[in-house]
Amino acid sequence: MKTVITVIMLTLLVATAFAGDTTVKFSSPTTINGTKVPAGEYTLRYDIKGNTADVKLMKGQKTIATTTAAVVENKEKAPYDSVVRENKTDGTASLKEIQIGNKKEVIRFEDAPAVGK
Repeated sequence: MKTVITVIMLTLLVATAFAGDTTVKFSSPTTINGTKVPAGEYTLRYDIKGNTADVKLMKGQKTIATTTAAVVENKEKAPYDSVVRENKTDGTASLKEIQIGNKKEVIRFEDAPAVGK
């Protein structure tokens, strides 16, 4: 009986934890967790653990920004990987969420103050 319970618990753990990455191209400077990054192409790498996600923005092998974000569930699955940004009046944007293709889970970012301000 203990073996069956352990297998069920491991299955639930695997179902709620997953990692992935997606390539994004920002057309204007974008703020992620207070770090302003220039326009360009990056890799967003995420590791979801229950209701939170650890997120890294990478340029090649270099980590540009890291943050933790909330994981929420949408009503429908996203058709493909995408990011949602909010445009600011100063010409920059802030990252708001990562939508994961074929999943209902969305990684949602809260505004963070800029470092040093």
